[in-house]
Amino acid sequence: MITEINRIKHSPVFKRERAFFDKYKTVFTTQLTHYLTKTKTNSCECCMLYAQNIAESFYDSIFNPDKVCFNRHLCWLTNASRDTVLFLCSLMNAMTKEFIQKQKLHPNQQTIEFMTVLESLQDNFFTALSEQDKITFDVSPDLPKDEGIRYLHNMYKLGREMRFLVYTRFGTSASKILVQQLGESSAVIKISDEQLTMLSSQSSSFIIKENADEKNFNLEAKILCAKDNTATIEKITELETCPLLSRKFPRAAFIHTSLVHIANEVEYITGNMLDISEGGMGIMSSTKSRFEKGQNIVAFVSYEDEKSGFKFSFEANGIITSIIGKENAFRYGIQLDLNEEEKDIVRNLVNRIKETREDKRDIQL
Repeated sequence: MITEINRIKHSPVFKRERAFFDKYKTVFTTQLTHYLTKTKTNSCECCMLYAQNIAESFYDSIFNPDKVCFNRHLCWLTNASRDTVLFLCSLMNAMTKEFIQKQKLHPNQQTIEFMTVLESLQDNFFTALSEQDKITFDVSPDLPKDEGIRYLHNMYKLGREMRFLVYTRFGTSASKILVQQLGESSAVIKISDEQLTMLSSQSSSFIIKENADEKNFNLEAKILCAKDNTATIEKITELETCPLLSRKFPRAAFIHTSLVHIANEVEYITGNMLDISEGGMGIMSSTKSRFEKGQNIVAFVSYEDEKSGFKFSFEANGIITSIIGKENAFRYGIQLDLNEEEKDIVRNLVNRIKETREDKRDIQL
């Protein structure tokens, strides 16, 4: 039924009456927000959303033809009371009455079409609520896909993993992903705990990388369901170069074995490098520490590429620039104070990884 909802939303009435739906959104969401707050249903554990966010997300997923409706847009209603369902029915009926009132001066066939479409949408919406366990991969199979969505669909058919990177001015978090669900303009992916936390930052930016041919895609991302670490991605556009390599110092992401110890006078933690440059590095660790931003630390770094035999290790002073994490996944951003010899080592490492990627690309061509 989710598929049917997305199909119905592309009925001409939604585009022809776009001004009405855009204007009525304020009325609908205000009343729904008030109801959720009044009944103390003002937060959603699954979606990490509050009443107003729930109301706006729900309205767009049902009535906005530019937004895709996924199963998890309705997850907050899975255990909804009968009164909540009846209240939603009353809101939809009020919308129909408002449209009829608007058309009184110029009654025509559009009123009947509007009522028919909304009645069909409402029936399928409540049917979809009873089918929450049935997840359809393509929720808009008969609708044309955006170019970026078509690319993700092809990667899914090939069974290829992508790399999803969330980065701020403080650091980067990377994880491997598979597409879980997609529509005509957006898709659902599963992300790491650290990335879930970072998504709440207004300054976060997002990249998807396809390692086989080094394609990079810029996109917008939003938390969909925190309970199962899912997010929606949309506005996917290919980039000529990866922004992470346009920093003051080129930065290389690690795919081989690395080990880092971070220590000060009272404690130390162990983790793995996510990336490194002459200016600093990102570290993923399962250990929550008492470190704070701005603290001085000593980093003990070792790296080895078993295939090529290349390895290095060094000890350097640094400063904690960021700590981002949730439960058992923490990312530490560190600004390093390297001497010239250590800078040469890191520079050599970055160049070697870039050369390896270029060689792989040449072989594939």
